[in-house]
Amino acid sequence: MKIFSAFGRLIRAMIYTLLGDVSKWSEVWESSSSYIHAEYDDIKKEQIGSIESTTDAVSGLMELTAQKEARLEKLSKDIESYSRKKAGAKAKADKQVQKMKNSGASVESIKNDPTVMKCLEFYDNFRSTLEAKEEEAEIITSEIEKHQASLVKYKLQLQKMHTELKNIDQEKHETIADMEIAKAEQKVSNTLLGLSQSKTDERRQRIQSLRRKNRARADIKAEIAGVATEDVEAEFEEFAASSEAQDEFFDLIGLEEKTPAEATQDEEESRIPE
Repeated sequence: MKIFSAFGRLIRAMIYTLLGDVSKWSEVWESSSSYIHAEYDDIKKEQIGSIESTTDAVSGLMELTAQKEARLEKLSKDIESYSRKKAGAKAKADKQVQKMKNSGASVESIKNDPTVMKCLEFYDNFRSTLEAKEEEAEIITSEIEKHQASLVKYKLQLQKMHTELKNIDQEKHETIADMEIAKAEQKVSNTLLGLSQSKTDERRQRIQSLRRKNRARADIKAEIAGVATEDVEAEFEEFAASSEAQDEFFDLIGLEEKTPAEATQDEEESRIPE
């Protein structure tokens, strides 16, 4: 019987699925501990994936920040170097100008002096290069500051994500425990209300149902048998009454058949005594 019952449940499940009535099964499945385990495992996987993605992004940002810091450090050295070179070109030009002034050279001759012209050329190159490097250094400094602010935010986010990851397992166990306790409480409540749906009660109900059906079937057969017996007996009584009436009538008109003894007795009674 258990095999047939299980097979029947399987058939009903297939019917529910084919008809689209899967809500009953989904409710049962979603209230099971297996479903909760599976859901939290998926949540944990997603959280781990998010942590890994964020970690990759943070590490990439840290690498980019490190590269820019290295570039800024080199720029700082270059700026310092070109600042000295520019100052050196100016100092050398100033020395040459002062020397020519002391010798009574004219302003025009000083401007056209090869040494002064060379110092001016280097000074202009050093100045333009220095300005470009200082501008680049300002941009990189601003970017580094933004990166560092983002790193602080993302690191805090990572710490929070790791904390959430630790809480997932605890939350999973607490949720399953709460659900199991709720089921137990509901079962107790149903039992107290007389609504328990245990397998024992279901079997007893089936047995009692079979008992009532068999009792009803037996009562119907007995009733039919009783009616049939009463009909036969009534038929016999009716036949007997009819037969007696016919015999009496036939006797009155002399058509009733008599036995030899009855005929001899009637003949002797009818003789006239001598």
